[in-house]
This record gives sequence, C-alpha cells and structure tokens, in this order.
Amino acid sequence: MEPLISVVIPTKDRNEQLRRAIKSILTQEFEEYEIIVVDDGGGTSKKIVEEFKSEKIRYFETGGGKGASYARNKGIENSRGKIISFLDDDDEFLPGKLKKTAEAFSSLPEDWAVAFSSYLKEKNGKISLRPSRRYLRKNLSGDIHNLILEKNFIATITASVRKEYLEKVGGFDENLPRINDWDLWIRLSRICKFYFIKEPLAIQHVSKISISTNEEYNILSHKLLFQKHWDDFMKNCRNSVFAYRLYLLGKSLIKKGKKKEGYEYIRKARKIYPFNIRYWLVR
Repeated sequence: MEPLISVVIPTKDRNEQLRRAIKSILTQEFEEYEIIVVDDGGGTSKKIVEEFKSEKIRYFETGGGKGASYARNKGIENSRGKIISFLDDDDEFLPGKLKKTAEAFSSLPEDWAVAFSSYLKEKNGKISLRPSRRYLRKNLSGDIHNLILEKNFIATITASVRKEYLEKVGGFDENLPRINDWDLWIRLSRICKFYFIKEPLAIQHVSKISISTNEEYNILSHKLLFQKHWDDFMKNCRNSVFAYRLYLLGKSLIKKGKKKEGYEYIRKARKIYPFNIRYWLVR
C-alpha cells in the first residue's frame, strides 16, 4: 500500500540526533507513512538507517554539501506520499503528529494545501511554546498571504504540504542559505490556503551550531528574499512592518562593516515609512 504521508529528513553528520528523530516517527500510532532520509554529508547516516531494520525508511545521498534545500527537494522528488511532512535531523515529532495531520487533510478542500501546528522550542534546557501567544490569538487559517509576509511563524518541522502544490511552486529555493521555508510559504500562500492545528506537534532543539545562528547567512538570505519578493512586500505587507525589516537588515550590515550597503537599506526604510524616529537617528 502506498503511504499517505512521506516524512523527509535532510541530515548531515548528526547521527545521534538523527536516531532520535527517526524514533519519534516510528513510534507514531499512524501507520500510512514512509520516512525519506537524505544524507547531505559523508554517508555515515546510512548505518543509523540500517539499525532500525524498517521497510518504512528509504535512504538517499546528495553527494555531500548540497544544502538542506537541495536535500529536501530530493526527498520530495523521491517521495510516494500525497502529503509531504518535514523533520530536521536534530528535531522530533510529538505523539499524534502524523495522525492529526492526516485527519486535518481528510476534512480540508483540495486548495487547503498546507497544514501546520504550534511547536515546542527547546533551547538551553528551557521550553517555550511557538508561535508566541500573541500570534496564537490571530486567525492563522485560510488566506494568510499578507500575514506571512510580515513574519515567518511557520516552522518547517510542523508543516505538511500536498505534494502537487510543492511541485507547482518548484519546492525549496536552493539559492537561499536559510529562511528558505519563509520563501516557500510566501509562494504557496499565493495559490492555496493554510490550516493551523492549535496544539504543539513537534519539538525544535536549538543548538549553537545551527545554521539559523549564522549571522552572515542571515544577512545574505534576507537580502535575497527581499529582492525576490520586493513588489509583493511593497504591495501586501504593512509599510511599517516592511520598513522595520529593512531597518534591521541595514543595522546588521553596518555592524558587519558594510556601511554603504547598510545605509542604503536604512534610506529605503525611511522612504517606505518615514514616521519611525529611530530610522533617522542612524549615523
């Protein structure tokens, strides 16, 4: 029987964490799934996959160093499920994740192509609920295009997407070193609706070596994202919010010694929303 859900796990030289991630899927009470492990490192995770002796796990390699987006796209390409879920190798699903995802899609029209949930974020032994309680008071289901332009409140590990829609938008952008999930949600939100499951169904473990903590990657990725969707941000994002994003990017560039480029983003922020005094105090 073909699986309903394919869980794609990109991995790179984090075997102990990968073992935990796989276990969190294999212990789910839902049975109609497959696990696709895509190794973007030296191929050492194959031993971990073989330990489980499970026919539900399929293993692929990228050749090394292609990046998480390439690995996820390879997983999508080789998936057999109609629904694609994502899990990073250092995170884990909570019990009920796959069952509740399947139940959500069974009741949703075809154009409701993305289901996501809240999650628990673990950092330095402390647990917090995400998205923030302020965001949980918003309506996060339906047409969320304008809302997702303001802030990426969807963690990749909570999201499940109808495969046909991932293929329509071309999957993850492999040119973005990070925030490629935000870029994907922006593109998907133009053509489909999203459904929010109002309970945590995954745990995100934040480590010091996480790519999300790399400031150079953060700066480059935000520059590329704003360039790619500039017209959309200008038309559909509140001026005050987009201007503040540009201001933060400008400040980061200045801090890194790229003053000319940084001041250019500050000037753009002033032009879009001239009413914030701190944009005019940057010297």
